[in-house]
Amino acid sequence: MVKKLTSKKVATIVFFAALAVCAWGLMYLKHLEEIAPSKIFQSALRPSEIEPTYKKYIEPIVTKKCGACHTATSERPFFYYIPLLSSWSKSYVDAEIDEARGKFDLEKGLAVERLGSTMERILSLRGVMQDKSMPPTAYHSLRPYQKVNEEERKTIVAWANQALASLNEETFKGVAVDPSQEELTIEQFGEQLSLALASASPLAGKGDAIAHKKAMQKIGENEFLKTRMNSPFLWGGQNKDKNYDTKDQHLNRFNPLVWRKFYLSLFMFDGDYEIFPVEETVAYVFPVKFRSELADGLYPYPFWHSPDKWRKYNEARTLIFLAKNNKIVVAMRSAAKQDLIPKYAQRKWNGKFRWFDAGDYQPVVNNYASLFSPDNPHTEELDRVYRSLALGFRAENCTLCHTPANSSDMKMLEFLSSPAHTLAAKDRLPIILRDNVMPPVSGVNNHNSKTTLVELADEFQLKANMALAFEREILSDSMARPLVVNKSDFEAN
Repeated sequence: MVKKLTSKKVATIVFFAALAVCAWGLMYLKHLEEIAPSKIFQSALRPSEIEPTYKKYIEPIVTKKCGACHTATSERPFFYYIPLLSSWSKSYVDAEIDEARGKFDLEKGLAVERLGSTMERILSLRGVMQDKSMPPTAYHSLRPYQKVNEEERKTIVAWANQALASLNEETFKGVAVDPSQEELTIEQFGEQLSLALASASPLAGKGDAIAHKKAMQKIGENEFLKTRMNSPFLWGGQNKDKNYDTKDQHLNRFNPLVWRKFYLSLFMFDGDYEIFPVEETVAYVFPVKFRSELADGLYPYPFWHSPDKWRKYNEARTLIFLAKNNKIVVAMRSAAKQDLIPKYAQRKWNGKFRWFDAGDYQPVVNNYASLFSPDNPHTEELDRVYRSLALGFRAENCTLCHTPANSSDMKMLEFLSSPAHTLAAKDRLPIILRDNVMPPVSGVNNHNSKTTLVELADEFQLKANMALAFEREILSDSMARPLVVNKSDFEAN
C-alpha cells in the first residue's frame, strides 16, 4: 500500500528543493564574476610578453576554474568521500585527474624552455576554450561557480591568438635568405616549385607502385625542394577554405626529408598552380591527385585507422605551400574537396600502427632503408639506436600518446612510433629527457632508466645528424630553442 504524502511533507520537500535550486543559482551567478582583469588582445605579443601576460591575465582564470583537476591539489568533490559510493568514485576521480594533468598540468606554466612546447600548450588551451569542452559539463554542473564565463573565455582565446601569431613568427624567424641561393621573385619561386613537383611526381595511376617509387626518389633528391624547406616542416589539414593563417590550423612537425619522400610523394601534380600573397608569407596552391590504391605498407602510417582521415587525404582538391624568404615553411591539404569523390580502398584496421609482414616491418616506407640512399653509411647504426630507444619509449608508455591515434589530443602531434617520424624530435628528445618532463606529471621515475634514455637520445641525435648530413639535408630545428633566447629580451621591454 502506497502511503500518501501529507501536505506538511510536500511543503518540506518543496522547501528543500527550492533551497537547493537557490543555492545552485547563487553558485552559478558567481561564475559570472571577473576574477582577473579583462583585456582584449588586439596585436601580436612580443615573445617576452607572452609569459608575463599569461601570468597576469590567464593563469588566475584557469587556476581557479580548472585547478581542481589540472594541479596536484588534494581538493576532491563531495561524492569522493561518501561511503559505498567512494569505492567507485575514488578510482574514477583519481583517474580523471591523472588524465587531466597529463594533458595540461597548470603547475608547469607555459613550458617556455622550448618554443614547440609553448605552442603546444597554448594551442591546447585555446582549443578547449573555443569548443567549450572545459571545464566539462559533469564538473561545472555540480560546481557552477567554476564554469568559465564568456568574458574569461574571450580573454583567453584573444590572448592565445596573439601569442600564437608571435610564436609562428618566431618559428619562421630562422628562415633567413640563404646568401648562397638565388633570390627569387614570388613568380620565379612558384615556377621552380611547380617544375620540381610536376617533374618528380607527375600524374599516373593511383595504384602505380613503380611511378610512386620513382616519385619518392626524385622528390627526395630534388635540389630545389631539398634546399628550400624549413626544419622542422609543418604539415596538416586546412581548417577552412581560403584560410591560410597558420595559427588557425592543426599542424604537426616533420623532418623535411621524411615529409617529402613519404607524404608529398603520395600526391601527383600536373604543373598548374595559383599564387596568393598572405601577409608575410605567400601561398602556392597546386591541384593534386592522391595515390589511393597503393599497397598498405607504402603509406607512412595507416591513414585508414580513421575513416575521416582517409577521406580527407582522398578528397583534398589542392596542396597549399606557404613560403617565406624563398623557403617553404608549411604545407596543408586543402579544406576544398574534389568535385568527383574518389573510390575509397576499403581496409580493415587491426589497431596496430606497425606490423611485421613479408620479412620486414611495415609500413615499409617508415624504415630508414627506405628513407636514406643505399650508400648512406649511417643507416644501420641509426636503426640500431632507434630500436633501443623505442623499447625505452614503450617501457615508459611514450607511444601510448605519440602515435597517429593521438589519444592525448596533442595539437602539434609528434610520432615516436616509427623510425622515420622520430627524426623530427631528434634535437628535442635529449633536452626533454634531461629535464624529465615526459611522460607528463611523473617523468621517468627510475633513475637508471632515465640515464639510459638520455644516453640513447644523445646517440640518436648524433647518428641522425650524421645520416641527414650525408644526404645534405637541413639539420637545424627552429622549435627546439627557448621562447625567449636571452635575458636582454626581457630587459628591452
